[in-house]
Amino acid sequence: MIVEETSRAVLKNNNLVSKSNTLIESSYKLTLTEEKVMLCVASVINPSDKDFKTYRFSVKEFCDVLGLTNKKHGQLREITKELMKKVFEIRIGESVIQASWLSYVAYNKGMGTVDIRFDPFLKPYLLELDGHFTSYRLGNVSKLKSVYSIRLYELLKQYEKFKKRTFNVDDLKEILQVHENYPLYGNFKQKVLNVAKEELAAKTDISFTFEEIKNGRKVEKIQFNIISTRNLKADVKVIEEEIVEDNTLIMKQELLKLGINIKDTLLSQFEKEHGASFINDFISNMRLKINSIDDPTAYFVGTMRKNKDQTFEIENSVVSQINSAVYNLLKGTTEALPEFLIKNYYITEAAKFISTDDASQYWEQEKEELKRMLEQAYLRNKKRVGKVRR
Repeated sequence: MIVEETSRAVLKNNNLVSKSNTLIESSYKLTLTEEKVMLCVASVINPSDKDFKTYRFSVKEFCDVLGLTNKKHGQLREITKELMKKVFEIRIGESVIQASWLSYVAYNKGMGTVDIRFDPFLKPYLLELDGHFTSYRLGNVSKLKSVYSIRLYELLKQYEKFKKRTFNVDDLKEILQVHENYPLYGNFKQKVLNVAKEELAAKTDISFTFEEIKNGRKVEKIQFNIISTRNLKADVKVIEEEIVEDNTLIMKQELLKLGINIKDTLLSQFEKEHGASFINDFISNMRLKINSIDDPTAYFVGTMRKNKDQTFEIENSVVSQINSAVYNLLKGTTEALPEFLIKNYYITEAAKFISTDDASQYWEQEKEELKRMLEQAYLRNKKRVGKVRR
Protein backbone atom coordinates (compact mmCIF):
# COMPACT_ATOMS: atom_id res chain seq x y z
CA MET A 1 0.00 0.00 0.00
CA ILE A 2 1.29 3.45 -0.92
CA VAL A 3 1.27 5.68 2.17
CA GLU A 4 3.49 8.54 1.02
CA GLU A 5 2.15 12.08 0.85
CA THR A 6 0.62 13.14 -2.44
CA SER A 7 1.02 16.55 -4.06
CA ARG A 8 -2.19 18.21 -5.25
CA ALA A 9 -1.74 19.13 -8.90
CA VAL A 10 -3.51 21.92 -10.76
CA LEU A 11 -3.53 21.85 -14.54
CA LYS A 12 -3.28 25.24 -16.25
CA ASN A 13 -2.26 26.25 -19.74
CA ASN A 14 0.57 28.40 -18.36
CA ASN A 15 2.11 25.46 -16.47
CA LEU A 16 5.72 25.06 -17.57
CA VAL A 17 6.92 21.77 -19.08
CA SER A 18 10.70 21.32 -18.71
CA LYS A 19 12.41 18.28 -20.23
CA SER A 20 16.05 17.42 -20.81
CA ASN A 21 17.10 17.59 -24.44
CA THR A 22 18.15 13.95 -24.23
CA LEU A 23 14.57 12.94 -23.37
CA ILE A 24 13.14 15.13 -26.13
CA GLU A 25 15.38 13.40 -28.67
CA SER A 26 14.75 9.88 -27.37
CA SER A 27 12.94 7.32 -29.48
CA TYR A 28 9.42 6.39 -28.42
CA LYS A 29 5.89 6.00 -29.68
CA LEU A 30 2.80 7.12 -27.76
CA THR A 31 -0.74 7.90 -28.83
CA LEU A 32 -1.81 11.54 -28.82
CA THR A 33 -3.70 11.16 -25.54
CA GLU A 34 -0.87 9.21 -23.88
CA GLU A 35 1.58 11.94 -24.88
CA LYS A 36 -0.69 14.60 -23.38
CA VAL A 37 -1.02 12.61 -20.14
CA MET A 38 2.77 12.60 -19.83
CA LEU A 39 3.02 16.33 -20.51
CA CYS A 40 0.26 17.16 -18.02
CA VAL A 41 2.11 15.29 -15.28
CA ALA A 42 5.44 16.85 -16.28
CA SER A 43 3.87 20.33 -16.11
CA VAL A 44 3.20 20.11 -12.34
CA ILE A 45 6.70 19.05 -11.26
CA ASN A 46 8.46 21.39 -8.85
CA PRO A 47 11.98 21.91 -10.26
CA SER A 48 13.44 22.01 -6.74
CA ASP A 49 12.30 18.48 -5.87
CA LYS A 50 15.01 15.88 -5.35
CA ASP A 51 12.62 13.05 -6.16
CA PHE A 52 9.27 12.54 -7.85
CA LYS A 53 6.13 12.88 -5.76
CA THR A 54 2.83 11.16 -6.32
CA TYR A 55 0.78 13.84 -8.06
CA ARG A 56 -2.98 13.95 -7.46
CA PHE A 57 -5.20 15.27 -10.24
CA SER A 58 -8.92 15.93 -10.55
CA VAL A 59 -10.19 13.35 -13.07
CA LYS A 60 -12.61 15.90 -14.53
CA GLU A 61 -9.86 18.51 -14.89
CA PHE A 62 -7.54 15.95 -16.46
CA CYS A 63 -10.16 14.75 -18.92
CA ASP A 64 -11.10 18.30 -19.91
CA VAL A 65 -7.47 18.99 -20.88
CA LEU A 66 -7.29 15.68 -22.78
CA GLY A 67 -10.60 16.27 -24.55
CA LEU A 68 -12.30 13.16 -23.11
CA THR A 69 -16.08 13.56 -22.91
CA ASN A 70 -17.81 10.29 -22.02
CA LYS A 71 -17.24 7.77 -19.23
CA LYS A 72 -14.33 9.85 -18.02
CA HIS A 73 -13.09 7.50 -15.31
CA GLY A 74 -13.21 4.52 -17.65
CA GLN A 75 -11.51 6.29 -20.56
CA LEU A 76 -8.69 7.69 -18.48
CA ARG A 77 -8.20 4.38 -16.69
CA GLU A 78 -7.73 2.54 -19.99
CA ILE A 79 -5.31 5.19 -21.23
CA THR A 80 -3.07 5.02 -18.15
CA LYS A 81 -3.28 1.22 -18.13
CA GLU A 82 -1.86 1.11 -21.66
CA LEU A 83 0.69 3.78 -20.81
CA MET A 84 2.00 1.66 -17.92
CA LYS A 85 2.93 -1.02 -20.48
CA LYS A 86 4.92 1.26 -22.77
CA VAL A 87 8.64 2.04 -22.71
CA PHE A 88 10.94 4.60 -24.24
CA GLU A 89 14.56 4.16 -25.34
CA ILE A 90 17.52 6.39 -24.51
CA ARG A 91 21.02 5.76 -25.81
CA ILE A 92 23.71 6.25 -23.15
CA GLY A 93 27.17 5.58 -24.53
CA GLU A 94 27.11 2.12 -26.07
CA SER A 95 23.96 1.10 -24.20
CA VAL A 96 20.33 1.48 -25.23
CA ILE A 97 18.21 1.82 -22.09
CA GLN A 98 14.54 0.82 -22.13
CA ALA A 99 12.47 2.29 -19.30
CA SER A 100 8.83 2.75 -18.31
CA TRP A 101 7.11 6.12 -18.16
CA LEU A 102 5.00 5.59 -15.05
CA SER A 103 5.58 3.52 -11.94
CA TYR A 104 2.24 4.00 -10.22
CA VAL A 105 -1.38 5.05 -10.95
CA ALA A 106 -4.31 4.95 -8.49
CA TYR A 107 -7.92 5.95 -9.09
CA ASN A 108 -9.78 7.32 -6.08
CA LYS A 109 -13.30 6.88 -7.35
CA GLY A 110 -15.11 8.34 -4.36
CA MET A 111 -12.90 11.44 -4.49
CA GLY A 112 -12.93 11.90 -8.27
CA THR A 113 -9.13 12.00 -8.37
CA VAL A 114 -6.26 10.04 -9.88
CA ASP A 115 -2.75 9.69 -8.39
CA ILE A 116 0.17 9.36 -10.84
CA ARG A 117 3.90 8.91 -10.29
CA PHE A 118 6.74 8.93 -12.82
CA ASP A 119 9.18 6.04 -13.04
CA PRO A 120 12.37 6.82 -11.01
CA PHE A 121 14.56 6.37 -14.12
CA LEU A 122 13.17 9.66 -15.45
CA LYS A 123 14.55 11.74 -12.56
CA PRO A 124 17.66 13.07 -14.34
CA TYR A 125 15.55 14.00 -17.35
CA LEU A 126 12.82 15.93 -15.50
CA LEU A 127 14.32 17.02 -12.15
CA GLU A 128 17.24 19.31 -11.25
CA LEU A 129 18.02 19.95 -14.90
CA ASP A 130 21.55 21.26 -15.52
CA GLY A 131 20.99 23.67 -18.39
CA HIS A 132 20.63 21.24 -21.29
CA PHE A 133 16.85 21.34 -21.29
CA THR A 134 13.90 22.93 -23.07
CA SER A 135 10.89 24.61 -21.45
CA TYR A 136 7.53 25.65 -22.87
CA ARG A 137 3.96 26.33 -21.77
CA LEU A 138 1.57 23.39 -21.59
CA GLY A 139 -0.98 25.46 -23.51
CA ASN A 140 1.24 25.39 -26.61
CA VAL A 141 0.70 21.66 -27.07
CA SER A 142 -2.57 20.88 -25.25
CA LYS A 143 -4.69 21.75 -28.31
CA LEU A 144 -2.57 19.99 -30.94
CA LYS A 145 -4.36 17.13 -32.70
CA SER A 146 -1.34 15.14 -33.90
CA VAL A 147 1.18 13.46 -31.63
CA TYR A 148 3.82 14.11 -34.29
CA SER A 149 3.04 17.83 -34.09
CA ILE A 150 3.83 17.71 -30.37
CA ARG A 151 7.10 15.85 -30.91
CA LEU A 152 8.18 18.20 -33.72
CA TYR A 153 7.21 21.21 -31.60
CA GLU A 154 9.60 20.03 -28.85
CA LEU A 155 12.41 19.23 -31.28
CA LEU A 156 12.15 22.66 -32.93
CA LYS A 157 11.50 24.60 -29.71
CA GLN A 158 14.82 23.20 -28.53
CA TYR A 159 16.55 25.12 -31.38
CA GLU A 160 14.31 28.21 -31.42
CA LYS A 161 17.20 30.57 -30.63
CA PHE A 162 19.32 29.14 -33.45
CA LYS A 163 16.47 29.51 -35.99
CA LYS A 164 17.47 26.35 -37.89
CA ARG A 165 17.69 22.61 -37.31
CA THR A 166 18.63 19.89 -39.77
CA PHE A 167 17.71 16.21 -39.51
CA ASN A 168 18.61 13.20 -41.58
CA VAL A 169 15.20 11.89 -42.69
CA ASP A 170 15.85 8.39 -41.34
CA ASP A 171 17.01 9.77 -37.99
CA LEU A 172 13.89 11.91 -37.66
CA LYS A 173 11.67 8.96 -38.53
CA GLU A 174 13.46 6.92 -35.87
CA ILE A 175 12.88 9.57 -33.19
CA LEU A 176 9.20 9.84 -34.14
CA GLN A 177 8.89 6.06 -34.63
CA VAL A 178 7.10 6.39 -37.99
CA HIS A 179 9.11 4.01 -40.19
CA GLU A 180 6.30 1.45 -40.30
CA ASN A 181 3.47 3.96 -40.73
CA TYR A 182 5.13 6.13 -43.36
CA PRO A 183 7.97 4.27 -45.09
CA LEU A 184 7.70 6.49 -48.19
CA TYR A 185 8.94 10.07 -47.88
CA GLY A 186 5.90 11.45 -49.75
CA ASN A 187 3.50 10.07 -47.13
CA PHE A 188 5.77 11.20 -44.29
CA LYS A 189 5.83 14.71 -45.73
CA GLN A 190 2.05 14.86 -46.19
CA LYS A 191 0.92 13.20 -42.94
CA VAL A 192 3.62 14.37 -40.54
CA LEU A 193 5.55 17.41 -41.77
CA ASN A 194 2.74 19.33 -43.46
CA VAL A 195 0.23 18.58 -40.68
CA ALA A 196 2.70 19.77 -38.03
CA LYS A 197 3.52 22.86 -40.09
CA GLU A 198 -0.14 23.92 -40.18
CA GLU A 199 -0.83 23.06 -36.53
CA LEU A 200 2.21 24.79 -35.06
CA ALA A 201 1.55 27.95 -37.06
CA ALA A 202 -2.08 28.07 -35.92
CA LYS A 203 -1.81 26.99 -32.27
CA THR A 204 1.69 27.49 -30.83
CA ASP A 205 4.36 30.15 -30.27
CA ILE A 206 6.58 28.88 -33.11
CA SER A 207 6.08 27.98 -36.75
CA PHE A 208 8.39 26.60 -39.40
CA THR A 209 9.16 26.14 -43.04
CA PHE A 210 11.40 23.35 -44.30
CA GLU A 211 13.79 22.69 -47.15
CA GLU A 212 14.53 19.28 -48.66
CA ILE A 213 18.19 18.41 -49.12
CA LYS A 214 18.55 15.74 -51.79
CA ASN A 215 21.15 13.18 -52.71
CA GLY A 216 20.29 12.57 -56.34
CA ARG A 217 16.51 12.23 -56.40
CA LYS A 218 16.23 11.02 -52.81
CA VAL A 219 15.39 13.47 -50.00
CA GLU A 220 18.16 12.72 -47.52
CA LYS A 221 17.88 15.60 -45.05
CA ILE A 222 15.36 18.21 -43.95
CA GLN A 223 16.36 21.68 -42.84
CA PHE A 224 13.76 23.34 -40.63
CA ASN A 225 13.63 27.13 -40.51
CA ILE A 226 12.15 28.02 -37.11
CA ILE A 227 10.11 31.19 -36.63
CA SER A 228 9.09 32.64 -33.26
CA THR A 229 5.48 33.74 -33.67
CA ARG A 230 4.35 34.78 -30.21
CA ASN A 231 4.84 38.47 -31.00
CA LEU A 232 2.68 38.14 -34.09
CA LYS A 233 -0.23 36.61 -32.19
CA ALA A 234 -0.64 38.88 -29.19
CA ASP A 235 -0.98 42.57 -28.55
CA VAL A 236 1.77 44.50 -26.82
CA LYS A 237 0.14 44.40 -23.38
CA VAL A 238 -0.19 40.63 -23.39
CA ILE A 239 3.39 40.23 -24.59
CA GLU A 240 4.70 42.43 -21.78
CA GLU A 241 2.70 40.48 -19.18
CA GLU A 242 4.01 37.18 -20.55
CA ILE A 243 7.60 38.42 -20.54
CA VAL A 244 7.34 39.53 -16.91
CA GLU A 245 5.75 36.20 -15.99
CA ASP A 246 8.41 34.24 -17.91
CA ASN A 247 11.28 36.18 -16.31
CA THR A 248 9.93 35.69 -12.81
CA LEU A 249 9.31 31.99 -13.39
CA ILE A 250 12.77 31.44 -14.86
CA MET A 251 14.41 33.30 -11.96
CA LYS A 252 12.36 31.24 -9.51
CA GLN A 253 13.51 28.01 -11.15
CA GLU A 254 17.17 29.07 -11.19
CA LEU A 255 17.01 30.05 -7.51
CA LEU A 256 15.41 26.72 -6.61
CA LYS A 257 18.30 24.92 -8.28
CA LEU A 258 20.60 26.75 -5.85
CA GLY A 259 18.42 25.72 -2.89
CA ILE A 260 16.86 29.18 -2.55
CA ASN A 261 13.08 29.17 -2.06
CA ILE A 262 11.61 32.62 -1.41
CA LYS A 263 8.08 33.94 -1.77
CA ASP A 264 6.97 35.15 -5.18
CA THR A 265 6.00 38.51 -3.71
CA LEU A 266 9.52 39.06 -2.38
CA LEU A 267 11.10 38.02 -5.69
CA SER A 268 8.76 40.39 -7.54
CA GLN A 269 9.80 43.18 -5.18
CA PHE A 270 13.48 42.53 -5.88
CA GLU A 271 12.77 42.45 -9.62
CA LYS A 272 11.08 45.87 -9.46
CA GLU A 273 13.99 47.31 -7.47
CA HIS A 274 16.89 45.83 -9.43
CA GLY A 275 15.53 44.61 -12.76
CA ALA A 276 15.51 41.06 -14.17
CA SER A 277 18.89 41.41 -15.91
CA PHE A 278 20.63 42.41 -12.67
CA ILE A 279 19.14 39.46 -10.75
CA ASN A 280 19.96 36.95 -13.50
CA ASP A 281 23.59 38.16 -13.53
CA PHE A 282 23.76 37.77 -9.76
CA ILE A 283 22.28 34.25 -9.91
CA SER A 284 24.92 33.31 -12.51
CA ASN A 285 27.59 34.73 -10.21
CA MET A 286 26.24 32.70 -7.28
CA ARG A 287 26.23 29.53 -9.36
CA LEU A 288 29.97 29.83 -9.87
CA LYS A 289 30.75 29.94 -6.14
CA ILE A 290 27.76 28.17 -4.58
CA ASN A 291 29.95 25.61 -2.78
CA SER A 292 31.57 28.39 -0.77
CA ILE A 293 28.27 29.96 0.36
CA ASP A 294 27.06 28.63 3.72
CA ASP A 295 23.47 29.93 3.50
CA PRO A 296 22.47 30.69 -0.12
CA THR A 297 19.04 32.07 0.83
CA ALA A 298 20.44 34.52 3.38
CA TYR A 299 23.21 35.51 0.97
CA PHE A 300 20.77 36.20 -1.89
CA VAL A 301 18.14 38.04 0.16
CA GLY A 302 20.76 40.01 2.10
CA THR A 303 22.51 41.18 -1.05
CA MET A 304 19.24 42.11 -2.79
CA ARG A 305 18.39 44.35 0.17
CA LYS A 306 21.70 46.24 -0.10
CA ASN A 307 22.53 49.16 -2.35
CA LYS A 308 20.14 49.09 -5.32
CA ASP A 309 22.82 50.47 -7.63
CA GLN A 310 25.25 47.64 -6.87
CA THR A 311 26.25 45.64 -9.96
CA PHE A 312 27.81 42.24 -10.41
CA GLU A 313 30.02 40.73 -13.05
CA ILE A 314 31.41 37.28 -13.59
CA GLU A 315 34.92 37.22 -12.11
CA ASN A 316 37.71 37.96 -14.57
CA SER A 317 39.28 34.63 -13.67
CA VAL A 318 36.24 32.76 -14.98
CA VAL A 319 36.20 34.76 -18.22
CA SER A 320 39.90 34.03 -18.65
CA GLN A 321 39.29 30.35 -17.95
CA ILE A 322 36.66 30.16 -20.70
CA ASN A 323 38.86 32.02 -23.17
CA SER A 324 41.84 29.80 -22.37
CA ALA A 325 39.79 26.63 -22.80
CA VAL A 326 38.58 27.70 -26.25
CA TYR A 327 42.05 28.90 -27.28
CA ASN A 328 43.66 25.61 -26.22
CA LEU A 329 41.08 23.65 -28.20
CA LEU A 330 41.58 25.64 -31.39
CA LYS A 331 45.15 26.94 -31.26
CA GLY A 332 46.47 24.08 -33.42
CA THR A 333 44.46 25.26 -36.42
CA THR A 334 46.23 25.33 -39.77
CA GLU A 335 43.49 27.29 -41.50
CA ALA A 336 41.53 30.44 -40.64
CA LEU A 337 38.42 29.53 -38.66
CA PRO A 338 35.03 31.13 -39.38
CA GLU A 339 33.49 33.15 -36.57
CA PHE A 340 30.46 30.88 -36.21
CA LEU A 341 32.69 27.88 -35.47
CA ILE A 342 34.67 29.76 -32.81
CA LYS A 343 31.39 30.93 -31.31
CA ASN A 344 30.06 27.36 -31.12
CA TYR A 345 33.13 26.27 -29.19
CA TYR A 346 32.90 29.32 -26.94
CA ILE A 347 29.22 28.77 -26.06
CA THR A 348 29.88 25.07 -25.36
CA GLU A 349 32.79 25.82 -23.02
CA ALA A 350 31.09 28.79 -21.34
CA ALA A 351 27.93 26.75 -20.68
CA LYS A 352 29.98 24.66 -18.23
CA PHE A 353 30.10 27.73 -15.97
CA ILE A 354 27.18 29.98 -16.87
CA SER A 355 23.81 29.94 -18.64
CA THR A 356 23.59 29.87 -22.44
CA ASP A 357 22.13 33.39 -22.49
CA ASP A 358 25.02 34.69 -20.36
CA ALA A 359 27.48 32.79 -22.56
CA SER A 360 26.12 34.57 -25.65
CA GLN A 361 26.53 37.94 -23.96
CA TYR A 362 30.11 37.23 -22.93
CA TRP A 363 30.89 35.96 -26.43
CA GLU A 364 29.97 39.39 -27.79
CA GLN A 365 32.26 40.94 -25.20
CA GLU A 366 35.23 38.61 -25.74
CA LYS A 367 35.00 37.56 -29.40
CA GLU A 368 37.33 40.16 -30.93
CA GLU A 369 40.18 39.35 -28.53
CA LEU A 370 39.67 35.61 -28.99
CA LYS A 371 39.57 35.91 -32.78
CA ARG A 372 42.78 37.97 -32.66
CA MET A 373 44.55 35.32 -30.55
CA LEU A 374 43.45 32.51 -32.88
CA GLU A 375 44.47 34.49 -35.95
CA GLN A 376 47.97 34.82 -34.50
CA ALA A 377 48.04 31.09 -33.73
CA TYR A 378 46.93 30.33 -37.30
CA LEU A 379 49.69 32.51 -38.77
CA ARG A 380 52.33 30.88 -36.55
CA ASN A 381 51.16 27.40 -37.52
CA LYS A 382 51.09 28.34 -41.19
CA LYS A 383 54.72 29.53 -41.02
CA ARG A 384 55.75 26.39 -39.17
CA VAL A 385 54.12 24.15 -41.78
CA GLY A 386 55.86 26.16 -44.54
CA LYS A 387 59.28 25.67 -42.93
CA VAL A 388 58.73 21.93 -42.59
CA ARG A 389 57.82 21.62 -46.27
CA ARG A 390 60.95 23.50 -47.35
